[in-house]
Amino acid sequence: MAGHFLRPVSNAVTAVAIAVAVSLVGCEADSGSIDETDANGIESDANATPTEPREPDELPGANTEPGEDPCESDATCHWEARGVGTTAPFDEENVTGAHLDDEGAVTLNDEAIHDYVAWIPNTAAGTISRLDTESRAEVGRYFTGPTGEQMSPSRTSVGPDGSVYIANRDGQRITKFALPPECPGTSGGEAPTTSTGPDDVYDWGDDDCLVWSEELTGYGPLRAVAAQQDGDDSVVWVGARDHSIWKLDGDDGTVLFRTDSPVQPDGFAIDDLGNLWIATFYESKLGRIDTTRCRDHGSCDTEICDSVDGDCAKKSLDTPAMAKGITVDADQNIWLGGDLMRYDRQAPPGERWHHIDPDATIEGLVADENWIYGAAGGDGVMRFLRENPEQSATISGTVNRSVSALDIDHAGFVWAINRDHNDAFVVEPGDGIFDGQVDDQVAGFDEPDAYSDMIESVIRFPTRQLGIFRQIFEQCDPNEHFHTEWQTLRFDAAAPEPSRLEWRVRGATSKEGLDAAPWLEIGHTPPTSSPIDLRSVLAESELERIDVIEIETRLRPGQDGDEFYVPRLLSTDVIAECPEIIN
Repeated sequence: MAGHFLRPVSNAVTAVAIAVAVSLVGCEADSGSIDETDANGIESDANATPTEPREPDELPGANTEPGEDPCESDATCHWEARGVGTTAPFDEENVTGAHLDDEGAVTLNDEAIHDYVAWIPNTAAGTISRLDTESRAEVGRYFTGPTGEQMSPSRTSVGPDGSVYIANRDGQRITKFALPPECPGTSGGEAPTTSTGPDDVYDWGDDDCLVWSEELTGYGPLRAVAAQQDGDDSVVWVGARDHSIWKLDGDDGTVLFRTDSPVQPDGFAIDDLGNLWIATFYESKLGRIDTTRCRDHGSCDTEICDSVDGDCAKKSLDTPAMAKGITVDADQNIWLGGDLMRYDRQAPPGERWHHIDPDATIEGLVADENWIYGAAGGDGVMRFLRENPEQSATISGTVNRSVSALDIDHAGFVWAINRDHNDAFVVEPGDGIFDGQVDDQVAGFDEPDAYSDMIESVIRFPTRQLGIFRQIFEQCDPNEHFHTEWQTLRFDAAAPEPSRLEWRVRGATSKEGLDAAPWLEIGHTPPTSSPIDLRSVLAESELERIDVIEIETRLRPGQDGDEFYVPRLLSTDVIAECPEIIN
């Protein structure tokens, strides 16, 4: 870790909005299914109760409300309840990225964060520009390493607090800058000594908003970077052309570990499930690392699988054509450039790729709710209907430029970087496929070269916070009962649209075994409502009689115009059936 630069951190404010992505463990079509005896020694039960899905009014506990005892005097009924109005209030230790309100419910911060910022590297000058995307003015410029233009900054990733990580491809250095006024070189509430524009650039190390800088020498040029919120911790993933990937502590730049990449990295995107998707430089490959399983050097030192449904932490997939550029849409589909390709990991094997030839070469990509935008160099900015990408158009006024990278700001405007023209233009997309038009142009860059995550919309889509709440439920007393058959999950919650609650479950023979167990998706609220047929979900992997289960609730906020909405979880309970042992 030679050449580490860390800005000392004072007691000044540190503002980090939580935006972590967690993952379905395993590979794309896996649901954690096990054979008759799995790797943990869990045996399936050929005589288990039939597990066809049941209607809500057929479920145990359907006649009582969440938090109310459904068992009465039934000795074979097992019930555990947690939260507001129960004898077991929620525990703050089980909450990540969220908090308990005054009543004891799990919820999120209901104040929207308004940091309207874009970070655009000036590759030829060794600097990065900070722009206010509302005024479209450049409000700061910074050296990204100690040797100026020799650093060749190229890739960026913006954190949920507006800070930026810059990968310098020639300097093999990753550098972090904070968003003023939350800069570490200040104390006592004083304003930071920092750049205010393109003509106000401080010498390396003198700008208060430089947080840290770390050299990753001895490997290939750095070509990919992605910020990730890992629980309460900020981390950043960095990729080099020699198949290296590093995970660094986002707060101080400490290298946590290095691992081999399943493909040659040329760009990253992280989905909402915690998968790090890896683009290549015009190769017919797509890589994936499951960051919930790749936690340290040991867990990441694993074989790379190339089968569609192999159970692995690292995967290499063949693509229909040569690929460059990557983004993730709201449905967690992966989009690649070169041509235009969509990978739907939820589709059956053999039906996951959708490939079209747009008669142009796509580099950068970005997605909004309805459209996929592609940077097509001299062919301009192309837009494709997300649900039917055969419907496409080139946005008027964008051709005969050098469009290499795209991103979308808070107001829905598309920012397009013109690498060879030292400028960018801002596109008002409009509602219809032919309605887009150039709204503004921003000049003054020096060979600008970003990928796509320069405004933060690629890595986390579409909101900035994620709260995670987990509860463990254990089997009935094995000395008194034949087995435990998990039946019903109930909850009391509110999720005003477009906020939502997402539900998952996993099972193991012990609490210690839960960390290695795959998650099974239950659904999300809305529309999923209480009660839920938990037995049917677990039966998909023959886990309906497993000893210990863990229920996870993910809380996501939503924004509609200027209105910001957060979900709220008041209570959860689980009902099981436990046949008694009769002596």
